[in-house]
Amino acid sequence: MFTSIFVKLLPPISIKTTITCLIWYTVSSITSQLTKVILTKFPYPLFLSQCQFLIGASLALMVILTSKKFPQLITIFPDGVVPSDTSRSIFSISLLVKILPLGIFQFTGKFFSLTATSLIPLVTVSSIKALSPLLIVLGYRIIYQVIFPYITYLSLTPLLVGVILIIISDSNTNISTEELNNSGVVYCLISTIIFAAQNIYGKQLMSWDNTDINPHNPASLVLNTDLSRPGTPMVDSNEDYFSDNLKSKFVRQRTGPFQLPYSTSDLTLNEKKENHSSNTNTSQYTQIVEQNQTNLNPFAYFIDKFQLDKVSKPDKLTLILYCSLVGSAFSIFGFSMNELPKIYTEFTTAELLDPTTTTKVTISDFVTILILVVLDSLSHFIQSLLAFHLLGSIPALSYSIASMMKRIVIITVSMLVVVQANESHFRQITSQQSIGLGLIAIGLYSYDRWGSRSLKPR
Repeated sequence: MFTSIFVKLLPPISIKTTITCLIWYTVSSITSQLTKVILTKFPYPLFLSQCQFLIGASLALMVILTSKKFPQLITIFPDGVVPSDTSRSIFSISLLVKILPLGIFQFTGKFFSLTATSLIPLVTVSSIKALSPLLIVLGYRIIYQVIFPYITYLSLTPLLVGVILIIISDSNTNISTEELNNSGVVYCLISTIIFAAQNIYGKQLMSWDNTDINPHNPASLVLNTDLSRPGTPMVDSNEDYFSDNLKSKFVRQRTGPFQLPYSTSDLTLNEKKENHSSNTNTSQYTQIVEQNQTNLNPFAYFIDKFQLDKVSKPDKLTLILYCSLVGSAFSIFGFSMNELPKIYTEFTTAELLDPTTTTKVTISDFVTILILVVLDSLSHFIQSLLAFHLLGSIPALSYSIASMMKRIVIITVSMLVVVQANESHFRQITSQQSIGLGLIAIGLYSYDRWGSRSLKPR
């Protein structure tokens, strides 16, 4: 009896996605801790981002060239990770223009994130970034006019409350000045907004199949429309999920050929009209979706202006390569004009003015920092590859929830491990922090079970 109840409460689980997420969480935790250690000892975010971009681009290019040299290695990677056409040129102007916004998002988001990490504790940074699902919902609601059920907003409420509790608890133990703390919080909020925009554009970039003759409906990018997931009403058994009656009533039906797990063919405009034909505003909604709200949506305007819809979607490694190159091109100017003179002064001027003084960072310390930077960049590359893989295979809001789970792991590790200038130590999680984590977990389950269902009619 209890087993059957547990099975009903347990949400649908993909073993492959679960394992990928666990690896992603582990690598992300290592990356976050390394980043905090580096920025605590050497607070130059543009220097770190430049190293991450250059090493990431080098690793991506190396894997792509290896796969082109030895085509048999392509079968080792999942579909869409490396270029499938070995004769195709790696660099393309049209593809660069298509990925350019994503690279700009990556650079600006990383800069504000690293700056915030250098100013405030990692727990605060991760907690603020955990608000991204709310921003994703808001972005799709405003830009694409996607209508979410009220249960979606209700399921995200515990997430917000839990994040607020963790931030309040962490602010009581923050040793930074109020000015630095406020600046760090603002930088982190800006970073979260930027990464939410990157999430929306990146999901469109990697999921919309340009060979699909059906109209591109952005709703399928953010909502779960898989037939294995029931509607909001519960059913008695798994077999009932696939009955014809329930399919037409609660779940979106696939009318086109299978292309992606969550592609735009999952939810066509005709299906939207069929399910809500009695709604007088259906035609208005259809028209809005078809036009993609060009006047309000900068992504749709950008794609239409440069005809980027005719450019085939890139593989994951090519995406990382282009994003890293764009990010490096932007960060090199800021690093050269702002941080490089400061680093030079830190190593030379103090000793010239007073030989008895020592620099803030010695050569030995700098070598240690460089080693940590290489390790951090390597783990960051692996983390990005896993993130792009997940972003291209699940809906944007589900990816945001998976990212939220990653934040929970990072927050928990950051609560246990405190990184300071001279040492790192362990501490006990407070009851307020535990309640915050519990509320976040409740919100995650509520969204997965009830908040990610099909569209609600106008």
